Amino acid sequence: MVHLKRFAGFNNEAILVAALRRGDQLAVEYWFKHYYRDLKKVALVKLPSEQVAQEVVQDTFVNCLQSLNLFRGRSALATWMQSVLRHEIADYYSKRYAKKFIRTLPLS
Repeated sequence: MVHLKRFAGFNNEAILVAALRRGDQLAVEYWFKHYYRDLKKVALVKLPSEQVAQEVVQDTFVNCLQSLNLFRGRSALATWMQSVLRHEIADYYSKRYAKKFIRTLPLS
């Protein structure tokens, strides 16, 4: 967990989400620093390399930020983000195997 005075206002999840929705850059920085490590741990277990895990986690943050209006607060923000991460991981594998399958299709 990030414990810095400049992030003190974001210790409440509802306040953090509201600030993210407003586009507050300090909130985005806190959000990334606070949640990145846990998401990356999950991604490292499920993906083939650290580089791929980092890319998928970054995509997760982008998608979460773009879809923040869909977050209703019925679960913890971390739980919602992990759900988005699971979908990103599934997308990674479906794209990977789709490319592999297409390369092996006969041309005639």
